[in-house]
Amino acid sequence: MMQEDVAQIVYEAMRWAAKTGPQLGGHTPDWVQGGNSNSQDEARSAASRIASLYEPILTNDKEQEDG
Repeated sequence: MMQEDVAQIVYEAMRWAAKTGPQLGGHTPDWVQGGNSNSQDEARSAASRIASLYEPILTNDKEQEDG
């Protein structure tokens, strides 16, 4: 469930940007675990891209532990 946790962090950053951006005071819905709003889907997509950056590092660490 790590990817969903990262997606929630990304989503919270998106909410912050919406609330403090050019249109101050914009309403954004709370995070819903497994929710399917466009913004939550975008946050999950970003989380997936972030996870892919760390995959080689994690794979290498696992191989070193096993080796």
